[in-house]
Amino acid sequence: MNQYVPSSWRRLDRLDTMMKGGRFNTRLLEQKVPFMGTVILLVIVQLLVTFFVMDRLYVNVTFQELLEKNKMYMIFTFLLPFVIILVLAFVPMPMYIKLLLFTIFSVTFGILLSQARRYMTPELVKAAIVATIGIFISMFMVGIILAGFGYDLLWLGIILFVLLIVLLIIGIVMLFTHPDQKVIRARAAAIIILFAIYVLYDTNQIIMRNYYGDYVTAGIDYYLDVVNIFLALIQVMAGSD
Repeated sequence: MNQYVPSSWRRLDRLDTMMKGGRFNTRLLEQKVPFMGTVILLVIVQLLVTFFVMDRLYVNVTFQELLEKNKMYMIFTFLLPFVIILVLAFVPMPMYIKLLLFTIFSVTFGILLSQARRYMTPELVKAAIVATIGIFISMFMVGIILAGFGYDLLWLGIILFVLLIVLLIIGIVMLFTHPDQKVIRARAAAIIILFAIYVLYDTNQIIMRNYYGDYVTAGIDYYLDVVNIFLALIQVMAGSD
């Protein structure tokens, strides 16, 4: 029955002895090194796919005009990632199908980002990438340290989810209003903080959960964290330029 249970619901055996923290223990971390390495490698590959598609398509005038003239294509491209996420979360499937869907997700996201890339300078993109990597590595290390001390941050998930919903609602309201540039940058800064904490949380949970080899689910968590931090940094840096 394990393959029919969402990996986010599974906990490691005898985890109750590690819920409240204690002395630093490398045993669990050592056990997770192969899995974590696979997840990180997958995320890097998928992010490279996204940025490759973005970088190639934003200079393709024919493609950009096609998207602008055919709104249904844009709507489809916008909705497809949400559909893929829902399918991956709730539909049992072989790992190679999950990997294929993740790749399609990455390509689709690259198409969407190609629209925004036209308004980004190369210097802005490089600065945002460097800052994103710095934030990710910092919060990744904190997540590992907390897991090493035995702290399970499962309780933090609901708080982060509520804050995410609040920011989404604010974003929807902003679509129908004309917010000040300071408001836009403040929301972007809040998104950076939120997804930086998500990196910490996801790292902790990847170590604490038993994914039964489902590296795709873990990889998507990191992928979304990185992309959201990058886009929010673009907003903050562009607004301050």
